[in-house]
Amino acid sequence: MMSLSAAAFSLLALHLAAAGLAAAQGRRRPAPPSARPFVCLLRPVCGQDRFDRETLASSFGLDWPDYEIVFCAAREEDAAVPLVRELIRLHPGARARLLIGEERITANPKLNNLAKGWAASPARMIAIADANLLLPRDYLEQLAAEWRPGVALVSSPPAGGRAEGLWGALEAGFLNGLQGRWQLAAARLGLGFAQGKTMYLDRALLDRQGGLAALGGELAEDVAATRLVRAAGGRCGSCRGPSPSPSGGGGCATSGRGSCAGRASGGRASPPSSRSSPCSRRCCRFSCSPLRRRS
Repeated sequence: MMSLSAAAFSLLALHLAAAGLAAAQGRRRPAPPSARPFVCLLRPVCGQDRFDRETLASSFGLDWPDYEIVFCAAREEDAAVPLVRELIRLHPGARARLLIGEERITANPKLNNLAKGWAASPARMIAIADANLLLPRDYLEQLAAEWRPGVALVSSPPAGGRAEGLWGALEAGFLNGLQGRWQLAAARLGLGFAQGKTMYLDRALLDRQGGLAALGGELAEDVAATRLVRAAGGRCGSCRGPSPSPSGGGGCATSGRGSCAGRASGGRASPPSSRSSPCSRRCCRFSCSPLRRRS
């Protein structure tokens, strides 16, 4: 009985410590960016979900002086392509384009989809944002504010919202109550790691390793990115708070579907949505597996 009580107390103490560290990370007020370089906002799309119009439209009108938006789709017939073209048409003043095609550089469909955008952009600073992230207007400002000496990659945990049904609630609970808390706590301790929904980095980090294909050494590109950063002597920074990610009904329809690699691309998977059958598309096949943690 005593050992059970001690174990319970230890778990409670660990939980409270992580929550306190995450809260401290969230209360930070970093200084404004010391530089505002030209940035490529790289957004992979794959299939279409009910929140796509809102999340993809949030790419436009960000509070950043000079950036381009590059949407990437693997196939012309992808359901997201008409929507992306419509959004580009509705924002004629934006520097935005859609690239279609797939280069098989790795076993990760998300990286294969992004390869053309990575190669086509002249920008040195790249912000990769999954399609189901709702970007705040200061999204790039938040990322750049964390770019300081020693930081080689900046990430941000997603915050699940608008959950529908059991799987959506489970996904939001996992993102908000576990994964986000631990990512913010780790960042507070200087042990930050990448999260595939948002990765802001200097392309030179990967180009020295052979380009975007360098992230294909692991099933999840954020795990590979974290290891590359640490091997280079750098560290992963994190924004002070998460970015909204509408959860909908959960499952591969929302959880990484926009990334074209399911949760293999970002590190987690959700059970199939109650709104749809398990995804059988090649671009999402990685996602239809139980929840997993990064190594």
